[in-house]
Amino acid sequence: SLHDALPIYGLNVKLSVYDVAGDEHLEKTRKVLAKKEMANMDLIIGPFYAKGFEVASKYAGEHKIPIVNPLSKRNEILVGKPWVFKVQPALTGQMFEVAAFVKNHFQDANIVLVRTNRVKFAAEADILKTQIQSSLNEQNKFSLFKEVFFTSEGISGLKLKLSASKPNVLIVLSDEEAIVSDMLGKMDEISGQYDLTVLGMGAWEQYKLDVKVMSNIKLHLYSNKLVDFSEDQIKNFTSDFQKEYNTVPDVKKYGFDGFDITYFFLSSLMKFGVYFEKQFTQYEYKGLQNSFHFRKTPTGGYENIGVNFYKYENYNLRRVQ
Repeated sequence: SLHDALPIYGLNVKLSVYDVAGDEHLEKTRKVLAKKEMANMDLIIGPFYAKGFEVASKYAGEHKIPIVNPLSKRNEILVGKPWVFKVQPALTGQMFEVAAFVKNHFQDANIVLVRTNRVKFAAEADILKTQIQSSLNEQNKFSLFKEVFFTSEGISGLKLKLSASKPNVLIVLSDEEAIVSDMLGKMDEISGQYDLTVLGMGAWEQYKLDVKVMSNIKLHLYSNKLVDFSEDQIKNFTSDFQKEYNTVPDVKKYGFDGFDITYFFLSSLMKFGVYFEKQFTQYEYKGLQNSFHFRKTPTGGYENIGVNFYKYENYNLRRVQ
């Protein structure tokens, strides 16, 4: 259990776990919150479901207790609630990390933002363009960022934006498998003429994409839901988990989420004390599955924008360190 595992990983804490079931049993949530010890908690993680979390969030605000939402991607849960911490990054939040990754790993590249049309992912594109252009301006590089709309411009339009003398980084915002597969196939056809690196969305990991194509275009993905099972820490955790529960942890069933979230927030308490939120936006941590890098939102609570980056290497996904 987490209670047994955390001391092994260097955290000695008093951890209380309450089962409040789903949103159909809000009385269980209210019953737990009515316990005397709850008002003295230093941190609350959960509940997992929307209505239950709303009840607990109100209670946490009244008692000045930080509360963590482990599953929701909706930024609405943060509005007007500076005591709420949202772990799962919305796609808009992920764009800050994508821009930083490009800046850190592809400093002299020709950068092209690829979208299917002007409508879809407009908000994400605006953040990405602002962040990347700001970075380029700081380096006095004013002509290395371009945009193409693939549905109307096609591969010929993309080629007009590519450089034959510099590496090209193509940041693709599309979550439609058929379109992505066709687009990558066309990019593969010109990969012998240009130095291409394609940066795609985490959802692509579920798509049936051609392995050779992914290798030729040096495909990278960003996500907080991928796990590199070749890493030693993943192997160790999986082995411990299997001994305890007679099964391996499933990415989709929150085994990695549960450990990462609890470990990160309890280590924040240990590192910064009960007022950890005043300092921990500077505290970045790469867990087994999740990355943590929180930003204070202008309207309320804290959003995690941390994601992991992976690349296809020897026909496998490997996390980029």
